[in-house]
Amino acid sequence: MNKSKILFAWRSFSKQIDFFTFVAGLDTKTNAAIKNLLETNASVEIVPAAKADLQLIISLNEIRSKTSGLDSLQSAGGVVFYLSGSVELNQRVDGEMIWREKNLSVEVAEGNSNGLATHSLELSQEHLDELSQLFAEKIYHRLFLEF
Repeated sequence: MNKSKILFAWRSFSKQIDFFTFVAGLDTKTNAAIKNLLETNASVEIVPAAKADLQLIISLNEIRSKTSGLDSLQSAGGVVFYLSGSVELNQRVDGEMIWREKNLSVEVAEGNSNGLATHSLELSQEHLDELSQLFAEKIYHRLFLEF
């Protein structure tokens, strides 16, 4: 049985929203994560935009952090980092939208280590990597398993 190839053009962009107006590397890491996932799918071929049948457009709308409050022992619970965005799959030739998810979000919780939370609201490279990977996996899952 011959598998038909789905051709994708990739475009990713960040949108200024809240306190974090720019997070260096976020769109690059998310782009690399979704590209890696798409390349493992035998029915997908990533090609230059001019040759693509479909265009996947990802918007990174908001990234924020907040303390997660107190745990059951009334100890500081750590920090939670959120990333939200949207994704569209369009026909490249006529721009017709095939599929859209307006509100995708993922979160990473920084837990306590040895009973102490760091309370750092700053996004580390580790958190950035994890948020990017989780967001890419959620897009891939929705696109190929739920769409």
